[in-house]
Amino acid sequence: MLCKTRLNTVNSFIALNEYAISLLDDYVGTMEFKPYGFNDLDCKSISDVKKLLKVKRHNETCGNQNDVGVTENGNSLSKTEISLYGKCKEEFNFQIKRVISISRDSRKPTKKIPYKLVKKDILVALDAVISNYVLTCPSKDINEITDIIFAGQCAYENLVLKNKIRTSWRENIEKRITKFKENLTLIANFSSLKSKSEKDTALDFMCSFEYKKSRKGEITRICTLIENRIKIMEKRISIYESRKSFRRDNFCFELNRRRFYRNLNGGENNKYTLPEGECLSFWEKIWKKDENHIVTDVVGKRITGIEQSPVDIKPDFIKSIINYAPNWKTSGCNGVYCFFIKKFESLHNYLCDEILKIINRDYCPGQWFYTGVTFLIPKKACCESPNDLRPNTCMPILYKLVTKCVNTKLTDYIEAFGLVSDNQLGARRHCQGAKEQALINQCINNHYGNNLFATWIDINKAFDSVNHEFLSLVLDYSGLPEWIVKFIKSLISKWKVILNLNVNRIGTVKLERGILQGDSLSPQLFTLVMDPLSRILNHKFPKICIDHNDPSQITYSTNHLLFIDDLKILAEKENTILRMMESIDEYFSVVGLRRNSEKSATNLNYVKETRSLDGYDGYRYLGVLEDKGSNVLKHEVMKKIAENVKKRIESLVSTKLNAVNLFKAINEYCLSLYNYYIGLIDIEPHEFQAIDTEVRRILSNLHVHLKPANKERLYISRSNLGRGLNSIVHKSECMLYQFLTDLERKSAMCLRKAGI
Repeated sequence: MLCKTRLNTVNSFIALNEYAISLLDDYVGTMEFKPYGFNDLDCKSISDVKKLLKVKRHNETCGNQNDVGVTENGNSLSKTEISLYGKCKEEFNFQIKRVISISRDSRKPTKKIPYKLVKKDILVALDAVISNYVLTCPSKDINEITDIIFAGQCAYENLVLKNKIRTSWRENIEKRITKFKENLTLIANFSSLKSKSEKDTALDFMCSFEYKKSRKGEITRICTLIENRIKIMEKRISIYESRKSFRRDNFCFELNRRRFYRNLNGGENNKYTLPEGECLSFWEKIWKKDENHIVTDVVGKRITGIEQSPVDIKPDFIKSIINYAPNWKTSGCNGVYCFFIKKFESLHNYLCDEILKIINRDYCPGQWFYTGVTFLIPKKACCESPNDLRPNTCMPILYKLVTKCVNTKLTDYIEAFGLVSDNQLGARRHCQGAKEQALINQCINNHYGNNLFATWIDINKAFDSVNHEFLSLVLDYSGLPEWIVKFIKSLISKWKVILNLNVNRIGTVKLERGILQGDSLSPQLFTLVMDPLSRILNHKFPKICIDHNDPSQITYSTNHLLFIDDLKILAEKENTILRMMESIDEYFSVVGLRRNSEKSATNLNYVKETRSLDGYDGYRYLGVLEDKGSNVLKHEVMKKIAENVKKRIESLVSTKLNAVNLFKAINEYCLSLYNYYIGLIDIEPHEFQAIDTEVRRILSNLHVHLKPANKERLYISRSNLGRGLNSIVHKSECMLYQFLTDLERKSAMCLRKAGI
């Protein structure tokens, strides 16, 4: 009856289900089921029939009690995992023997795994194998733990590795294409051929296409067929290349987003053929201790009363740090990824114990633990000297976990006891540091009519130039707990890096000065180094304040702005700036820092080793372009952002990213350029609408979004069947509201937020 109706497919099946269920309700319980599949079932109502399906699905996915086995240490495994357990155990035992023979500072990392290709059953079985292994052979220290994790990584890679049989299909197709093109040339010129052998070859080939001389236009027909065959074969190769690029781009986007974006900017194509020996000697000189440097006591000692406090790091805290760590950060010299640390849960208790021992300095790990892998990355397209290379250091994941635990507690103490000046907004939690600093800069200059004297100071190789003796002095006088101070000092004395140029290892350098970058602790250490300078400037020189026209109200006042190593000093008098520069240079000489004269600037007529800004020049401080009066050059900033957004969208569309990753990349790589400037630059609502319109126009020109398509669906999330593009209008409203709410809520406790 239903088939005779005009219901569509969806409604037909809905009606069929409802009609059939209603019939079962009438007959179940009144008659005996005899058809196949119901002979041994005790079904007295329709609910029993529905439960039957649920039970079947549960059994298919979970198995029954007879399918559950127990490993040697009592861990339960399903039947599928038991079948893998033997293979995993055999492979792990082989890998652990092989891994022990490889030096821990020169292990090649395994391949990263896309989320969709993760084999969870193998990971569970390997975790059970490792659990049994550590019971029979307990790990003595973190050196053995890293061996076990890396052996598990290698075992997983070998277990999922498929032996691909290399075929020559592409070479065969290319040969056929070449042959077809040669024969096509002969056939096209058949009437003018003089060589008998060429004519015979052409005739033989034409006969394979049922050539008949009596038919008119045979040669044209055969030429068309050959051209079509060639296009088909070329299309097959192009499809293969396209799918290959598709997998490569999407896997790179998921597993190494930083490299993906760097390749978009041509970072992969930047060629630099610098002598390896010259690069090695250059960086050895940078990190070599200056024997003529004399450290003087310019740091005041602080007493906080917490110097003798014990270590307050618990195993649960360490496990939370592990769980929140990124899965696929670069592994470092020992080749271990955090993904496998998370998955091998049987090692977590042992790992927590060893981390606590390292923090308590009960023992020191091997040198591999303190050794980073430094990749020399070009700053620009054409590198002429080693100074044009930027060092990018990757520390071992286990080192990062340990320093993350210590840095979290270090930051707690710094915030609780005010150990870093309020002028420093770098490495500060619960604060939009750069944006708030830039807003304070605007508020102060606007209040004084943009007539303040100012100097912008850039430090040359700031992190790489810090004197270790001075850093130790700062830590001793900081008032921090003794266990933190001793732990950091032990790190400083053991830092080493393995330099890599063009993927080639060129040597190992010990850091006799400088702060090793590559973990969360480095920025916090540098803020501690710069803190005495901030306190000297606040103590010795007059400040300028934001007046609220209320003499009874305390207002925010300062004479300098500091974000990590970006320093700007302000004063009402020119002479004050000159005296502040003398104090800064004196402090830099003690610390081992040096001003970068090319990137420093001032609006004074003359400051030693500093560029003077004229009426047309500008300086980009914290991402905001300012003129000599600290006026924000809004038009130039917005124009530059729009150009970068268009360029980045075009480069993303030229890749083979799928729709999900493409819109995710557009949101975080292109449209995110506006995030920092929302609330920082005075952008009107109609300008936000114009930005959204321009983005849609770019997408339309690139055929990502068609004009007749639904505009609203473009901004709906993908979970709600939209395309997931961020709307700048909507995002700006949310960000401004949240920022304003945060300022109002904290203005009573923070003078800086009240000043903004």
